[in-house]
Amino acid sequence: MVEQQKKTRKHASHHKRVVLRHHHHKPFRKRHVGLVVSSLVGLVVLLVLLVAYRDTLLSGLAGSRNFIADIISTNQDFKATISSTNGFSVTFNTDVLYANAVDGKSGKIYQKGELLKPRAYSKVQFTPLSQQNVADQSAITINYHTEIDGLLGTEGLKELALKSIGLDNSKVQFVMTEKAKIGDEPFEKFVWKAEKSAGVLKNLQTSYSAYAGNIEGHPFIIIVNEGFVDLPGTHKQYEDLIKSISFHPQTAEINKDRVVAKSFSDSVIDTIFMARTASAQSAQQSASISERIAALYSPAVVRVYNVYCTNIEFDDEALLRDSCSSSSGSGFFVSQDGHIATNGHVVSVDAQDIAIYNAFVYAVAGNSTLLNLLAKEADIKQSDIPSGATEKEFLSIVTNKLYELEPTRFQKIDTMQNLVVTLGDKKPDVDKLVSETQARIKYEAESTDIVHAEVKATDFRLIDGIDGFNASDVA
Repeated sequence: MVEQQKKTRKHASHHKRVVLRHHHHKPFRKRHVGLVVSSLVGLVVLLVLLVAYRDTLLSGLAGSRNFIADIISTNQDFKATISSTNGFSVTFNTDVLYANAVDGKSGKIYQKGELLKPRAYSKVQFTPLSQQNVADQSAITINYHTEIDGLLGTEGLKELALKSIGLDNSKVQFVMTEKAKIGDEPFEKFVWKAEKSAGVLKNLQTSYSAYAGNIEGHPFIIIVNEGFVDLPGTHKQYEDLIKSISFHPQTAEINKDRVVAKSFSDSVIDTIFMARTASAQSAQQSASISERIAALYSPAVVRVYNVYCTNIEFDDEALLRDSCSSSSGSGFFVSQDGHIATNGHVVSVDAQDIAIYNAFVYAVAGNSTLLNLLAKEADIKQSDIPSGATEKEFLSIVTNKLYELEPTRFQKIDTMQNLVVTLGDKKPDVDKLVSETQARIKYEAESTDIVHAEVKATDFRLIDGIDGFNASDVA
């Protein structure tokens, strides 16, 4: 009985162990195998996705790298040649200089890509694309006087050159003359210094160089407004341009009756250049960075044109009359309701900016009256200028002091600003845009793709960057 019970317990115990092995260990192994297989499949899928993502990322990076490298490539050619059918050509760097020219036959003004077509250009003017630093104010102008017949001697060329600058002998100090050669033709080089200013600004002195010669029986004058330089007669920024000038047979009939048309065009081009056109311009050709980006991402990227004319008052007294300027640049939409972001220098029309900038422009041109007036109002004293200050330090101190004047003391009067945006390929008629702005008329474009805009906000100071930037140049 006892033995039978032991056998029974032994069988029962054995039966329990069998049951445990049958119902637990085998399913446990199956679950592990399934988990391993699932993990391997998931890992393979993940690796495939990662490889695909990596390839996509590398492809995108390569495309971006190539695009950026293409844009900023140092091998990119920024050279352009302006060829006049009057018999001369000049090559310039479109990434450095801005150009305008007057057709001597029609009196029309041309700029940017329009300049690449040969025309009877009689006046071509260049300024640096960036002139926000007053120490960099300069310009070079080529004048071919086809309306004057006959060869001029040294004194005649010197008198005509000085007249082209807009000064007389009483306003300048003659520095030197020397022989020069341009395009294998003999030229005379004349150098002058403007007379010194009075008072605290007495150390500010501008200089001018002129290259004068006779080409095909007509005077050919190159004027370099050097601005504030330590050594009169130096203008490194224009040396390559001067060396590039060449002469060839005339292919245009000289128009003796062009003076009526020319007088208006010359006044317009001088007004534009002696203001801030150059500092607001983008590169000239269709290969410029902004226009290439616009070509890729249009219509999100637009072209902005700004032309204005205004009178400036200071403390309710007339300060500037018919101060006109033009600028252009790229912008892009930042909202669905039509807001566009662009550079401040493209759209800004600030009365204090205009007054201070023109004060320096006139000083560069030899007239320091306006600069002295503002310096007196800003209470600039000799003690404000450290002994031994460099020209850059001097200009920085004077400029910052002028910007401390209360902005509300400057007012715009009788202002017309034609600020237009191009939404397509159509461009505004530049001649019409300038002339109508001067006449205080709102520009009406021939295309619905050209629309008017208004400035909502800017962070910009026209004269900036001498000793560090005070604004971000955004609008």
